[in-house]
Amino acid sequence: MKKLSLLVAAVLLVTMLGGCASTGDKDALSTRPPTTTTTAKENNPQLWAPVYCDFDNETYTVTDASIVFIDGKHYNEGAVFAAFGKHTLKYSKYNNEYTRELVFYRLGDLNFDQTVNAADATLLQEHLSKAKLDAGALHAADMDKNGTVDNTDLTLLQKVNSLTDGVLLLAPAEGITGLKPNPAIAELMTDYDPEGTKSMLLKDGTQLFHRQPLTLVWASGKKQDSYTVLVAENTDFSDAFRYVTEKTSVNLANLIPDRTYYWKVIAGEQESDVRSFKTADTARTITIDGVDNTRDAGGWATEDGKFFKYGLIYRTAKLDDITEAGRKELVEVLGVTTDLDLRTPGEGTAGNGSPLGADINYINYDAPYYWGTSHGIASENYRDAWLAEIRTFADPANFPMAVHCSVGRDRTGTILLVIKGVCGVSLKDIMLDYELSLFSTIGGKNASAKSLKGNLKLTAKLIQESAPEGSFTEACETYLLSIGITADEIAAIRANLVE
Repeated sequence: MKKLSLLVAAVLLVTMLGGCASTGDKDALSTRPPTTTTTAKENNPQLWAPVYCDFDNETYTVTDASIVFIDGKHYNEGAVFAAFGKHTLKYSKYNNEYTRELVFYRLGDLNFDQTVNAADATLLQEHLSKAKLDAGALHAADMDKNGTVDNTDLTLLQKVNSLTDGVLLLAPAEGITGLKPNPAIAELMTDYDPEGTKSMLLKDGTQLFHRQPLTLVWASGKKQDSYTVLVAENTDFSDAFRYVTEKTSVNLANLIPDRTYYWKVIAGEQESDVRSFKTADTARTITIDGVDNTRDAGGWATEDGKFFKYGLIYRTAKLDDITEAGRKELVEVLGVTTDLDLRTPGEGTAGNGSPLGADINYINYDAPYYWGTSHGIASENYRDAWLAEIRTFADPANFPMAVHCSVGRDRTGTILLVIKGVCGVSLKDIMLDYELSLFSTIGGKNASAKSLKGNLKLTAKLIQESAPEGSFTEACETYLLSIGITADEIAAIRANLVE
């Protein structure tokens, strides 16, 4: 019910703001253009920080590029919201009247005048002694985004106002956990039941897939042409992710779960101090512009106490509509070198090279899916393609790879059932990973969760018959040997993907 109310309120917000027409995406939130002038921004560099949107106790960010992430749904291609402050939204549902409160703000702008100055610090100082700020201003007063307003926030706000040089890190606070899953994904993964019906209750095409981005925010004493943000798993910043931006914030969406990361900002010859944050322990869903249903196939424990590696297989829907920004994220940031396309030649762009670029190792097989149909993995017509597809995972030169069909669910789910199975991932976890596709827009559209899960379970059951008394891992190995995959090739697949 909460998800429905959020989306209804988002629609009402468009009407309330009186915005301009959407620039493209039908789901875009229309907005008024910002009233802040370039001169004001030059004089107040912190105004390049993001606009936050707090709604129903959840925090979202709105950027000039604008990705508004509300309850798992992205709203793209809007302008920065100019309607700062607190708003009460009213709507009807099931003949009942409801209200929700929504606040747009920048950190430190307690009076919502689109400047951050001594007046804001005075308001916060008075609040700490007299508790006078309303709920809307309290959001803006939480300078380090740790959920509380205290003297630390006052100190940060005072430092922002006195900052004439250098870089000051604001949010998140030291040690904060971010990149949390969408609540629907979190619920699915808690005590997961392969026979459960949680994904069967989804509305067609509802986007509940992506993690909630983590926004890094800093203040700069002087406006810089660009800032370089380094994010790494160690304090010497070797192998760091590097982000270059003209703003004093950056959204992180694709980091590995359950890790501690360190970050710092370089502005010209100035360098900030170092802070750390943690990423939530959940599935590594990936946000790629122009592509849906993308996630890291890694991150799963094996039944013999090992680990299916992150960063080697990115399962995804078709790449046909990937944007240049999406291509850079997949190739330059995530390091994909191989595009394994499981579609029939002529299906979309299949057979015509990779949309990721001419330098990508493009492999295209007309792949089978599930068991028991003319297109199934037992069909003699697909035998050669099926064997070649499996052998792709035995060659270390093919990693990291993007593996996809059209939706990223059926043909992709079938090959990963066997690959993850022979590597020791439990059937329960393979089913969970498969079911995540149903929470994406493309994977859940016109889908029967019961039928789809049944197809994969039937395929697993028939593979299990290769070794009725053995584990699923042993059954996958016996099955692969029976169709012509060699023991050396199976060993190579495991060596590539398990640690």
